[in-house]
Amino acid sequence: MVDLTNVSGTSATDVYAVGVDPSYTTPQSRDLGIAAALHYNGTAWTADTVSQDFGFGTTLWDVWAGSPTDVYAVGSWGIIVRRKGTQWILQTGGTNERLFGIWGRPGGDAFAVGSGVILRGSR
Repeated sequence: MVDLTNVSGTSATDVYAVGVDPSYTTPQSRDLGIAAALHYNGTAWTADTVSQDFGFGTTLWDVWAGSPTDVYAVGSWGIIVRRKGTQWILQTGGTNERLFGIWGRPGGDAFAVGSGVILRGSR
């Protein structure tokens, strides 16, 4: 079961939820789990593939959906991921601090906030 932390969407048939899946563990992860993301198409929730390039012990804390093709999530260790199809790909954020929130304008700048940091980027 996935522990969800936030939800965002562009319509009743395009909704995203993020969090952590604690069922994926290794001896190194100490039961911290891996980042998780779900998509709702108006009928059912399905699990997306989240890049694990950043390893275990990562929670996605917030998600922002500006359009069906403009969806970002942020989390532990300064993680920023962008949804491409049904996969979430790691983006460059420039910090290792936890990121707790993200907001943007469709086609414009995006802002992420966290532990003592405010990031601004253009897409």
